[in-house]
Amino acid sequence: MFYREANFKDTEIGRIPKEWEVVRLGKVLNEIKYGVTASVTSNSGIPVLRVTDINDDGYFEPDSILCAELPQTEVEKYRLKVGDLVIARSGATAGKVAIYEGIPEILCFASYLIKISPKKSVFSKFLFYFLNSEIGRARLFSGKRGSAQPNINSQSIKAIKIPLPPLEEQQKIAHVLMNIDKAIEAVDEAIAKAERIKKGLIQELLTRGIGHTEFKETPIGKIPKTWKVKELRDVANIVSGFTFPLELQGKNKGKYPFVKVGDLNKFYKYVVSADNYVDDEDIEKLRGKPFPKGTIIFPKIGMAMRLNRYRILGTDALFDNNVAGVIPTRINNEFLYYYLVCKVDLIKLAGTTTVPSITKSRLQSLKIPFPALGEQRKIAEILSSLDDIKRLKEEKKKRLVRMKRKLMDLLLTGKVRVSV
Repeated sequence: MFYREANFKDTEIGRIPKEWEVVRLGKVLNEIKYGVTASVTSNSGIPVLRVTDINDDGYFEPDSILCAELPQTEVEKYRLKVGDLVIARSGATAGKVAIYEGIPEILCFASYLIKISPKKSVFSKFLFYFLNSEIGRARLFSGKRGSAQPNINSQSIKAIKIPLPPLEEQQKIAHVLMNIDKAIEAVDEAIAKAERIKKGLIQELLTRGIGHTEFKETPIGKIPKTWKVKELRDVANIVSGFTFPLELQGKNKGKYPFVKVGDLNKFYKYVVSADNYVDDEDIEKLRGKPFPKGTIIFPKIGMAMRLNRYRILGTDALFDNNVAGVIPTRINNEFLYYYLVCKVDLIKLAGTTTVPSITKSRLQSLKIPFPALGEQRKIAEILSSLDDIKRLKEEKKKRLVRMKRKLMDLLLTGKVRVSV
């Protein structure tokens, strides 16, 4: 199906297969048009595609598109046809490209988009993938005008030079990439399903437990009759991080990771590394000591708390003074982690202050449910297994995305060909 190309020719856009052409985009378009200016505010009227509806991969959710009241003449003028592409023309989103594939049945496009309608010699999906590839984006971006607010216009689009394989090869290339997109979509659906199952189970397990039939009212709501309510101080130690002097920062290897708030974004659950590391001599200067593996950490000040990034140290580590830690002593750390994730909103815990922050006393007095340790472990194991399923699906998606990018680079430049 695939083979490595050996016969190239030199062109103004680089080496391409001998059978391919270099064309200006304007030569292979039937039409190029700016979108309609309209107030898009409701769910009634004519759907109007906006820049904000399009994700970074060039797709959009038809059900999320808002509508505008447009006269029929405007609808006919700005209605997309199957195979039309739209390109964002201004600002930070300039160069974003989407394709219309017939859903919804009637769809117009807004003024910050430019529509291009390829001729029959160009397979629309091929052009879509090319313009969304690194090479295609670079060509679009090279046509931007301005610096503070870069933009693309119809003339710069027409002037873009692209490599063009024969039509049948365009179709073959597009279908290979479409199959990968379908696989990615299937994984996305599996991830969403796992998340839905987890959300339902986590609520059930953390409020009703496993196999209970009798319940009681408590300050934290209805829980099984045999469960207790404890304050966090009774089952864990609350710790704060260390000031991290500038002269100690910048080491990307060492004995212990030094975790900052930004490092929390890189991990789904367990933090096992960081951008900065420290050694024993650094720890002496900090007058500190590493926190143990299993410590639950989260931001304790500022708007970073809005994301509720609870994480667990997957190795002994230190963290800075913008991070709080909870070291479980008489409670299963995974059970406590899931309770915090599900039930404790960090911003609400911080209260109403100019700069939101969580005090140690607030954390210490936080009330939590306390089942028997055996039940805590069982609940944590169930929820961890669902997390593992989701993590494996997400890793599969990352592999597919990497495969797609690699294939786009090979197929859209002709380095690797598809048998026709």
